[in-house]
Amino acid sequence: MSQKNMDLQQRQQFYIDCIERLNGGAIARLSWENLYLLLDDLTEKLPLILHPLKKTDKFIRGRILSDIEPFPTIKTLSYPPVEKCHAFGRCNKPHEPVLYSGVGSELIFSEIGAKIGDIVGLLYICPVRDLFIARLGALELWRRTNGMCLMNGDIKAEIKKIYLNPENIIAFLLDAFISDHFSRPSSPDTYKLTSAYTSCILDSNKDIAGLIYDSVDHTKGACLAIKPIVFDEYLQPTEVQIVRITNYLGYGVYDFEEIHFSNKFEDDTISWDR
Repeated sequence: MSQKNMDLQQRQQFYIDCIERLNGGAIARLSWENLYLLLDDLTEKLPLILHPLKKTDKFIRGRILSDIEPFPTIKTLSYPPVEKCHAFGRCNKPHEPVLYSGVGSELIFSEIGAKIGDIVGLLYICPVRDLFIARLGALELWRRTNGMCLMNGDIKAEIKKIYLNPENIIAFLLDAFISDHFSRPSSPDTYKLTSAYTSCILDSNKDIAGLIYDSVDHTKGACLAIKPIVFDEYLQPTEVQIVRITNYLGYGVYDFEEIHFSNKFEDDTISWDR
């Protein structure tokens, strides 16, 4: 039976059955393509929470470097080239990279698994115009806190309207299920599901710049997966650093020293100050 021919209870049961099958081992059995088709069906016409990215917002892309020498271009810290994107990631499939970034340097250090002595490059970026990014887990957080979460007032009001419509209870169920898998440590099955879901969301609307989700490695941290074309056309660098990790105190608290810095760019080229 097609979803459009189901009444409310039948549709709710359909979602329950799909989620139980996925949790029961179907993620391992299904191909990425079949997972995508199933999630595309489950997410169709469900409300999606869009979080605004303002021109004043700043977030960071980082990676561990092999040495302390200044690199010439910002491409060194952008998304990986297609030919080097070999495996599933939390939000990407092989040969289809995304730009992983986050809020705050400590989150980046945690996400990349930085250790004492590591040399890390940090690229700070911001939008050149206002963008919208899909917020995974917003429905789940609102529901679990009974609306008393620390969210933008407009977003809370939007979720409340969604919640008051009985048709949308499945949106809360699906958000809880997907958020659960995004919170799990990396594994082939986890990444197969989460990357398929990300592709469904990013393919659903060309105006969605990316996905924001909670970090697994840095508690309460916010990670972003940005479309490469958005990075190329609508994000600009504000500064870049090369730092050395000098200490790790636990709980995501790092100490580091700056080795090189710049906030001068000409196109893709960096003019290092020191």
